[in-house]
Amino acid sequence: MTNHIEIKDIPSLPLGIKKAINNETMAIFIGAGVSRLIDCDDWDTLAKKLVRKCREVGEIKPISENSLLEESDKIKLISICHNILSRDAFMGELKKSLKDSEVNNINIDDEKLTIYRDLKELANIFITTNADRYINKLMDSNNITINDFSFNNIKNDNLYKIHGCISDEQSLVFTKEKYITRYTDKRFNNFIDQFFYRYTVLFLGYSLSDFELLDRIFTITKSSRNNHFYLKAYFKHEQEVCNFDTEYFSNLNIKLIPFSRDENNYNQLKNVISEWKTEANRGTKKMQHGFKNIDDALENPTTSNIQTTIQNMRSDEKEVNYFFSKASEYQQLHLWLDPLFDAKFFSLNNKHEFQCRHILTFLEAVSIQKEPQAIEKLLSIANTTIKSATDDDIAWYMVKIIFNLPFEKIDQKHIDFIISHIRTYQYESKLNHSIVKIVLPVIIENKMKNYMVRLLDVIFGYTISTDTISTDTISIIEQHNLETLLKDRSVDIVNLVRIDGLEFIVNLIKEIIEQKKSSFDTFEIRTIRIKTEDEISQNSHSGQYEYERQLIFFTRDLLKSLSGNEIKPYIEDFLLKQTHSIFTRLALYAINCKYNDLKDIFWQWMEKEVECRKEYELWVLLKESSTNFTKDEFKKVIEWIEDFDCKVDRPDDDDEAIKNCNAYYRKEWLLCLKDSNSKARNLYQKYNRVDRSTIKHPGFTFWEGSFHSIPKYSYPNKVELCENPINTIRNFNPSEIEKEKFVTNNDLIRGLSNDLSICITNDVERFARQIDDFKEIDYIYKKKLIQGFSNAWVDQKKFNWGKVLNFITNELSPEFFNSENKHKQGFIIEIANLIELGTEKDKNAFDKQHLPVAKEILFKLLDNKYKEEENDISNDLSTHVLNSINGKVLHALIEYALRYGRLNSSRSIKWEDEIKEFFTEQLTKDDVYSLSVFTILGSYLHQLQFLDEQWVGDNFNKIFPLGNEQLWQASITAYFFRTNVVYVETYNLFKSNKHIEKILHTDFKRGNVRSRLISFICIAYICDIDESALCDVINSKNKDNILKVVYSIFQVYKNKENKEVENKIKTIWCKIYKIYKDEDEDSNTKKIFEGLTKWFVFLEHIYDQDMDFLKHTVNHTKEGWSYILLIKEMARLSNNHPIKIAKIYKTIVDNDIYPTYEKKHINKILANLKKKDRLEIRNAYRRNGIYDL
Repeated sequence: MTNHIEIKDIPSLPLGIKKAINNETMAIFIGAGVSRLIDCDDWDTLAKKLVRKCREVGEIKPISENSLLEESDKIKLISICHNILSRDAFMGELKKSLKDSEVNNINIDDEKLTIYRDLKELANIFITTNADRYINKLMDSNNITINDFSFNNIKNDNLYKIHGCISDEQSLVFTKEKYITRYTDKRFNNFIDQFFYRYTVLFLGYSLSDFELLDRIFTITKSSRNNHFYLKAYFKHEQEVCNFDTEYFSNLNIKLIPFSRDENNYNQLKNVISEWKTEANRGTKKMQHGFKNIDDALENPTTSNIQTTIQNMRSDEKEVNYFFSKASEYQQLHLWLDPLFDAKFFSLNNKHEFQCRHILTFLEAVSIQKEPQAIEKLLSIANTTIKSATDDDIAWYMVKIIFNLPFEKIDQKHIDFIISHIRTYQYESKLNHSIVKIVLPVIIENKMKNYMVRLLDVIFGYTISTDTISTDTISIIEQHNLETLLKDRSVDIVNLVRIDGLEFIVNLIKEIIEQKKSSFDTFEIRTIRIKTEDEISQNSHSGQYEYERQLIFFTRDLLKSLSGNEIKPYIEDFLLKQTHSIFTRLALYAINCKYNDLKDIFWQWMEKEVECRKEYELWVLLKESSTNFTKDEFKKVIEWIEDFDCKVDRPDDDDEAIKNCNAYYRKEWLLCLKDSNSKARNLYQKYNRVDRSTIKHPGFTFWEGSFHSIPKYSYPNKVELCENPINTIRNFNPSEIEKEKFVTNNDLIRGLSNDLSICITNDVERFARQIDDFKEIDYIYKKKLIQGFSNAWVDQKKFNWGKVLNFITNELSPEFFNSENKHKQGFIIEIANLIELGTEKDKNAFDKQHLPVAKEILFKLLDNKYKEEENDISNDLSTHVLNSINGKVLHALIEYALRYGRLNSSRSIKWEDEIKEFFTEQLTKDDVYSLSVFTILGSYLHQLQFLDEQWVGDNFNKIFPLGNEQLWQASITAYFFRTNVVYVETYNLFKSNKHIEKILHTDFKRGNVRSRLISFICIAYICDIDESALCDVINSKNKDNILKVVYSIFQVYKNKENKEVENKIKTIWCKIYKIYKDEDEDSNTKKIFEGLTKWFVFLEHIYDQDMDFLKHTVNHTKEGWSYILLIKEMARLSNNHPIKIAKIYKTIVDNDIYPTYEKKHINKILANLKKKDRLEIRNAYRRNGIYDL
């Protein structure tokens, strides 16, 4: 007896069916039970309705009706009714039973057709006794056979309706006569024989009670290697009946596959087929076969394979995605255009972004191939789409398609669409980025002037952005794109738009000025022209005024390209009517370019009373066009220059300053005339004797360099400075030195002091001997004097420390500390820095005999510490203490103490009483200075332990005062900022005094204290110093702290190879997993597991007990950079653990994550896996549009 088969809710997909799918020999026989699931009547119901119809029309009596309804042979009953009823009555009732009127109203994605769509993903070919038209919706009509059943016509992707179709009355086999005729027809039987011989057939919704069909199956399967399958519903209590049926069908070479109808009755068939479809997609070659057929059809398109491909795409989204992702690589795409359009594939509403993009790419590819047959259809699609296109991708592709068509097809609505779309989406629009590549070449090449003028509206479109600080004019074309567009195409646009373009641009400038009066000022636009070195320099920047600059430069180019007569009305308007300076400057530029045509307007303007004419463009015009001036014109200009008076702008200056100022500026403007006119030349020489400054950047009101950098000054005679520094400094008068524009006296003094420092460093011994000579110079030089000694010491140059330290001691008098010299603080910093450098390294330390003087200096500075306010201290205390005056002194004090301690290393207490007492006293204070002290104590805790371990131990809770939050945070932050090593004794002190517990619950104002502590806790755990602290952190369920654990362990141990590390890390990993495995996820939980993916680097062995937390980790991680490392480590582990890595990889793809980067690692993983696992993973990628693994 055959083995019994358990009745399950969802039976597994049989191996025989999987093999048939892989071999493309899978067929499905669809019976009435499937049609019943979509509300069609079964044979019994149809027969009863026909009998009642006979009574309703008066053809039979009620007693006959009752008698007929007891007839068990339904075909006989239907045949009787067929003979009784009229043709229309019989067909009308038949169509009602098959719900034929509804078929035309449903789409291919209708829920009713779900089971048919699922079946098409299981099989290559279908045969059915059903006459309804529902499955027809998924098939091309050329692939449906309802009459001519020939074994020569059996091929994949076809549907054979062996009882005909309701759409063709003559094809129907619903009467006994036709039934017998059909099943005794030799040609039909040969067809059936070949069908069951060639294919593995799955029966569903079919009773298999027809003896004729069973006989043929039994006969054929004896000589065929194919097995057939019968999917049938049972109640679970019918197990015994199921067992009998299993034995019965087994003898007919049909394997019964039972499923339970306890919960959903026959509707459970839908669930079974859905699950089987998923299993087939996961573990068979069905997708590959479908994709190959698509490739073949694209390579050699024919009417037949185009129809079949589109038929399969109707019911399979995966094939749609594959087709459109690959199609653009092939030729002859125009052959597909009409069939795809008719199948409504170009309706982009409600399509996934991925699919939509590939469809658009296909349409673009068709347009690129420029086949004449495709032009009108593409234009129709584009015109229809842009009417309602709001998606930027769609708009971008449609514009590309339109502009790939013959230019005659482009019209005003297309230009209007571009303008409207870019104005709506601005920077976010792809058209914003590519208008220069897509649209302009076509417009310019085909001289479409009106469209080009219209497009200026978007090229120079703008918005006015107002915030609390400023009002900015912002281009709707992204700044870089606008620059690129005008750089590449400005000349072409100018030559096309001509005077119409100028009219548009001028109106636009006026519109902007109306909204924002300050637009286009001289600070925003330094020069109209970009030709000379100065002009290039002042226009090399880009920033918030770039839109205005580009607009004006384009206007400049338009003015230059047009004739003088064309622009004359505009120049008159600019110079004689408009009041904004930008119009004046544009006019002056244009006049200089076309002086002979426009000079009358210029001299008419010069006659006007204008408050300020000092524009750079005027200076250039006078310079370059003055050779054309008459004697009277020169006189007029010179009189204008001579009238210039600095007193107007600088009323508070003395007469001498005004005289120098007038000389400078008159000389600047005479400079442009002196080569052309003798009077101008003489006047220039006159004013040059008053002010001998070099005129640099003449004509410019502003110079960019003055706002960004100050020219560095270096004393010209360095030999003199180094040999005789005191006299050089005393005699140095920066006011008498000719300076570059914008350079101040203070700049020159700073330069001299810097040069002095260099002199000292280069000849340090001499300067140390002569240091007392510097007593009377200013502290700006004294601080550089000390800096010179520091630099020399860093270069390991020797000098007399005694002389230098005595000089410093004498300088630190009460008068010094009471003085208000602004360079005093810098002098103190340099002193502290010098002592720190002289003590921090034993190999480069000054002699110990100088230590007492150094200590005296430090205590003088400590006794006269700089008064800081709390708001003077930056958020980063450690950095502040490194750079502040008090901090520098405290650092120097510690380095001094450590130098002393190393010299007295045999002592148990290695520091001097004065220093010990200083810090002991500071522990009792709480002021602003204390913040610096406690920061130093925290930073140098381990060095202090070297000096006096007993003192540190006794004062540990004073150094880290739990009762004073501000000072505790200062010292704790400094300790963890400075310390990178876990010192066991110190760690234990922190733990026993409850500092660790407090740190874990404190939000620190500064520093990364908790992260550093948690790193220490992790190290203590791994090194067996302390296991409980890390467990406490995890058990606290503080996600922020646990996330820090995850990152810390990875950072510290990622390069360690140690089995014990692996085991300890797995223990923590498992603890984290158990805490969060049943919790609802939030963003922090996801971050924890994303971080844990990096822990795969620690794995060498994967055991069964590890799989739960490993799979959970990858299952709760979003796609991102974490997967780069994960895939690399999985590739490594796949060498020894292919089965477990396969399970982990399947977990990843089941979570809808499909890593694609580092394909060499992905391919290595796949190569190491078993064939079945490899296929499942590749299929998962294929289902989601990734085909190249």
